[in-house]
Amino acid sequence: MARRNQTVEPWTETGGGVPERRHGSGLHVLDAVLVAGAVVVAVVLAFAVLNVLAGLVWFAVKTVVVIAVIAAVVGLLVRRRR
Repeated sequence: MARRNQTVEPWTETGGGVPERRHGSGLHVLDAVLVAGAVVVAVVLAFAVLNVLAGLVWFAVKTVVVIAVIAAVVGLLVRRRR
């Protein structure tokens, strides 16, 4: 048994003096379900955020192209009148 302010080691010594790892310190079923749920939520959010970012970039590219086409048409019309 551990004394006060003394850490408990996660292994026990067998009869031959060889440390043996204790069992039962792994994840429980509920912990595993929560971890899997967090991973699924993270993946869905990542796809949603990437979709929004890609949409914003595509909107900016389309806007620049439309402005360039309008500027080219106006430039041609101004040259033609001169």
